[in-house]
Amino acid sequence: GLWRDVRGFRVPPPDAKLPELVEVAQVSSFAAAMAQIDRSFDHLQACRDADWSVPNEHPDLMPTQEALLLVEGLHEAGRALDPDADPELRRWLSTSEHDASRLLEALKSGGDANEIFRSIATSCKRCHQHYRDQVE
Repeated sequence: GLWRDVRGFRVPPPDAKLPELVEVAQVSSFAAAMAQIDRSFDHLQACRDADWSVPNEHPDLMPTQEALLLVEGLHEAGRALDPDADPELRRWLSTSEHDASRLLEALKSGGDANEIFRSIATSCKRCHQHYRDQVE
């Protein structure tokens, strides 16, 4: 809804009572979980670019730890969904959580993490296009 809201913005009249501006926006637990997922995914991309090892420019990132955070983030996002959420969204989150678990196991065992990572990236893009990036 960001593009819709920007497009629909109208300057309020000079005498309009405006809400107090705050430094930190309170977001839903689902939005917070998705933000954490996005950070973990970005960190995993850095680890992938370093051949699934600790990136030189980010010595604090461990691939297995970031994969675990991704698994947990996807799980929490599913728990934070509204009870009336689209069943397809629930299914996609569950599938992504399963794939993230597979990625974690591949990183632990030395398996092919690249293909699983690409699958997760594709799932994220599909879900974002359907639910987040819609222009109304």
